[in-house]
Amino acid sequence: MIRLVIVAVMLCGFLTASVTHAVIPPVTNFAKMQVSTGYGSAATSIVLLSGHGAKLPATFPFPLIWWNCSDYGAPEDDPFVEIISVTNRTSDTLTVVRAQDGTSASNHSTGGKTYCMILGITKGIIDAIRTDIAAAGVSGLVTSGTGTPEGSVTAGVGTLYARTDGSGTTTLYRKQTGAGTTGWVAQPIFDPASPGPIGLTSASSGSFTSLSTTALTSTLFNLVEATLTYGASVAIDADAGTIHKLTATNSTAFTLANPTNPSTGRLLIIRVRNTSGGVLGTITWDTLYKMGSFTKPANGFSRTVAFVYDGTNWIELFCSPEVPN
Repeated sequence: MIRLVIVAVMLCGFLTASVTHAVIPPVTNFAKMQVSTGYGSAATSIVLLSGHGAKLPATFPFPLIWWNCSDYGAPEDDPFVEIISVTNRTSDTLTVVRAQDGTSASNHSTGGKTYCMILGITKGIIDAIRTDIAAAGVSGLVTSGTGTPEGSVTAGVGTLYARTDGSGTTTLYRKQTGAGTTGWVAQPIFDPASPGPIGLTSASSGSFTSLSTTALTSTLFNLVEATLTYGASVAIDADAGTIHKLTATNSTAFTLANPTNPSTGRLLIIRVRNTSGGVLGTITWDTLYKMGSFTKPANGFSRTVAFVYDGTNWIELFCSPEVPN
């Protein structure tokens, strides 16, 4: 007697060609069944052993992958592997459609062989999920690809698209309207190395207003870390960045000059690093710095001070403890 074993599982590691299903098919986990006889290529009614039909989903259709598991450990290795679609079940009798998803109807009846079926994740199932998501206009998803998504990528409102061959303002897109392929809008990306343009979003209209690089760096902050030139007088340009790093390499006294290009509300952070091999020389803070006492960092350490410009002076906000370089 030929024994046909049907295994209905969600198999994550095996993908096959698409099964033709109009909706996302039902699934069940770890159901195993036997059939009392083999089947030829024309069979469309398969009778399971008593009680085994109850292990399968109760709704239809769903795909099964059918192969000779005596000779082949995985379905894709069997040259006669077949995908069928179960369209109905009455107790232990399955009604099926053969030769689905590009496969051919085959004989699964070789004497002495065990045949298996799995309810696996097929391309058809994945495609059905994607279609259902797009049709529902589900938002909050992320996808990626080359080229602009406008006119080519179907998605719901709120979906993000990362363009792998984009640059600047053509790297990230957001689906603003519709459930089809149109309605994609490129989103500006804030790059700390190139801080403008940056935008403000209007709460009422959702519109995007650009600010020039000059406006950003002269009135707010620039996240770039600027490296200062060490010498007897250290020049600081507030437009060069918010964070300024000074590395003192010897014991020569130096003055931190008043920053050029100040603007009211601007933040300025100065980090003094000691790599001199010993004690730093005298540090003088110029006339516009209003601050408490500053303790020079020991060799191999640094200390950071933050200031805000009030329109007249640079007012100290905080001074960090000594930390290793």
